Amino acid sequence: MSATAMHRAESGADSVQPRKISWSAIALFAATALVFLLGFRFDQPPAGYDIDPSWATVVAWGAQHGAQWGRDLVFTYGPLGWLSPQFSYLPEMLPAAIAGQVALSAAYALLFWFACSSLALWPRLMVLALVAWFGTAWAGDVLWLTLHPIALLALWQVRERGAGLRTALAVVAGIACAVPWLAKFSLFPLWLLWLLCAPLTMARHGRSGWLAAGASVAASLLLWRVLGQEFSGLGRHIHTALQVAVGYADAMQRPGAAGTDLIGYVALAVVVAALAAAFVRANLRWNERIGLFALIAATAALAFKAAFTRVDPTHLLVFFPTAALMAVLAGALAAPAAIRRAGAVAALICALSAFALPALRADQKLFLAIGASSADAAAQRALDLILLPMRADEWAQAAARTRNEAAMPQTRAAVGADSIDIMSVGQGVLFLNRLDYRPRPVFQSYSAYSPELTALNRDFIASARGPKWMLLDLRAIDGRLPTSEDPQAFLQVLQTYTPDSGERGLLLMRRDAQAQARSRPLGEAQARLGEFVDVPSSPGRMLAVAIEVRPTAWARAASALQRAPQLYIDLELDDGSQHSFRIVPGAARAGFLLSPHIDSTQSLWNWLKAGESRRVSKLRLRGAHWLGQPGFQANYTLRYSEPLRSEPAPHSAAQ
Repeated sequence: MSATAMHRAESGADSVQPRKISWSAIALFAATALVFLLGFRFDQPPAGYDIDPSWATVVAWGAQHGAQWGRDLVFTYGPLGWLSPQFSYLPEMLPAAIAGQVALSAAYALLFWFACSSLALWPRLMVLALVAWFGTAWAGDVLWLTLHPIALLALWQVRERGAGLRTALAVVAGIACAVPWLAKFSLFPLWLLWLLCAPLTMARHGRSGWLAAGASVAASLLLWRVLGQEFSGLGRHIHTALQVAVGYADAMQRPGAAGTDLIGYVALAVVVAALAAAFVRANLRWNERIGLFALIAATAALAFKAAFTRVDPTHLLVFFPTAALMAVLAGALAAPAAIRRAGAVAALICALSAFALPALRADQKLFLAIGASSADAAAQRALDLILLPMRADEWAQAAARTRNEAAMPQTRAAVGADSIDIMSVGQGVLFLNRLDYRPRPVFQSYSAYSPELTALNRDFIASARGPKWMLLDLRAIDGRLPTSEDPQAFLQVLQTYTPDSGERGLLLMRRDAQAQARSRPLGEAQARLGEFVDVPSSPGRMLAVAIEVRPTAWARAASALQRAPQLYIDLELDDGSQHSFRIVPGAARAGFLLSPHIDSTQSLWNWLKAGESRRVSKLRLRGAHWLGQPGFQANYTLRYSEPLRSEPAPHSAAQ
């Protein structure tokens, strides 16, 4: 080497500068690490008498015992529902919940990294802010919703990379996207759209789109079978779960505080405008543009409906991070830098709108704003993995304490090894007392909100598979008329079970093998909304009514776009008192016990054991409005009947 060359080499060595820190890479790494740690949760305590922990336990119990979805269990959550962050401690299912949730979260994080890889610094910082602000809500709905567009965008970002990477990522994306709809059925339409959009978007870039779609279908069928489900039952599951999903907007709607809807409309409008601008200015072929933006827009729309049907903090915090993330990612598909910046700005506006929600307390907003809740949750999830054996011991000890606190010795002594169900939402008490749980298909009473669904439960109770014992608790949700929850099944129990005892506010009923349920029609009447009508009730006798009230076209649009208007029933009793309740139109159509008036477990006990009751003499229906328009047609029909309890007729010798 010449002296000059040597001098240059030495000078070059001396002048080597440390590489500058890439804040863009750090932001993406931090966001990816957070979504991984915040994408799973399996540290919930065992279910007691609470709605969400109880259904989560039933779903896990169903997986453990090979229950067939669509026949044995019918619910919005499916055979992979135990991947929900609501998972309640069930020791036999804990390993599966840990492995499944962590694996899905890892796959999501991998896809998330590739999907966000083309973002510039400021959009990446926006994504990091979204995860820091809303990370505690990421596990479950946000992850499941955003997984589909994240997976498609990840495939798009590696379209020019090596064949091996494209193939591997397509398989990961396909398998991961098979999970959400098997966990929660309301995501089934989004999965179907994903199957269409993946091949459409990737048509010019090899076979990765078709591979991803095929892997997703194959993974769905394989998971269905591995989970102990029969292929012949897949259609039944889709059919029954579709009934639950379709009826959700008409039955589970609950408006939020004043101004909440307006905040949601503004945030949605900002995001839609950003998506439209990016769609118009995207430098993509039409098949690519349609495939990517159809999935992104559908995700934002489904998130809005999920949040603004049942308006509470848990559901609201699904929409804002989901829609904001869609705005950022869609903006990145546009060619002009101004449109990309507009996407990030729209995401910021959408995210900040959440801080104006009246449903969130001031301290909640503060912790969201500084990211303290997400940082703490991420640290706890990391420790759950690192210290898993110790954590498992703590959860087992907590479960033992909860079991002692929820002991029902009198009920356990009466039931013994017999089968039992509970008509309410507190299935956890049955598991804590280690009773032989035999659920109705639609196992939580509030979800049997249509004639078809409550008929499934009624027929199950009447069949030879029906439980020998039934616990009753008439604490209805959302101010509903208690006897209108799972109404036909409730009437079946009243006609074929007899009261045994009460404990912890629950009424224990024993099946009478000789009793049969039948009903005597009493005629029908016409009425108008807002007007009281006389009820043909008699002292000491049961009266049931089926009410045919029709929604307006306006209400059908409200149900499809957001949530249906509510329906109310006012009852006037024989003592002159008046009482108001919510009632679900589908449950009203199925028919429910109207008189005597039963509004609590205690009043049911007083009637069944002591004959004390109050007769309903008049009723009135009232319908809510949506955007100033009536939700129901003015005229409706009432069909009355008398539920009867009878002994079976003796068989003749010839028979």
